[in-house]
Amino acid sequence: MRGRPHGCPDRNLSDSLLMAAESQLRDKSHLDLTSREIAEAAGTHAGMVNYYFQGKDGLLLALLKKSAKDLDQHLAAMEADIDTNDDDPTERIVRGLIDAYYQNSAVIPFFYIEMFRTGTPVSNFYSQQRAFNSVRLEGMIRKLMAKGIYRSDIDAVAATWMLLVLVIGPSMPICPMHQQGDTIGSLRTEVWIENVVRMLRKDLLANVADD
Repeated sequence: MRGRPHGCPDRNLSDSLLMAAESQLRDKSHLDLTSREIAEAAGTHAGMVNYYFQGKDGLLLALLKKSAKDLDQHLAAMEADIDTNDDDPTERIVRGLIDAYYQNSAVIPFFYIEMFRTGTPVSNFYSQQRAFNSVRLEGMIRKLMAKGIYRSDIDAVAATWMLLVLVIGPSMPICPMHQQGDTIGSLRTEVWIENVVRMLRKDLLANVADD
């Protein structure tokens, strides 16, 4: 096994490299970003990227896994809320998903580019995580249907994807919003949230009054 390169003895250097990579991805495509640039931003040298992550691809995969863990925590909080609260959770679900994706906004362009590639560690992990997340959201919707909060005649799978498209669709690089110079920050405006919640409530709630 290769020894650790001489350099910074910081035990948290791997976290610093992850933070540096995330910061660099806000301004540059992962396809153009180099290990040297990430290392310099973390105050170290490229050898540390190889030591901790076996190269740039390994570092980016670790960053994606970190983002997925953040999303898992948001989903777990939503599940707990649904289990213990019989009020309409639609707005809380929307805000939870938006917050999760906003907090990882630097990873999203990398995330969507890699999803179209096949056979790479990143694309394989993405495929697994995507299925896991959609299944969890579908389970939440089914719980809300069983509680009588959401309509019993809706298609839970279709409702899951409607929720995902409405909430995170504008974060996709191919979205027309990006061509107009808007950013993922637009997702967090109250106008956007209110409109998404209104549309979802109209289609999903068992008892909804006309506005």
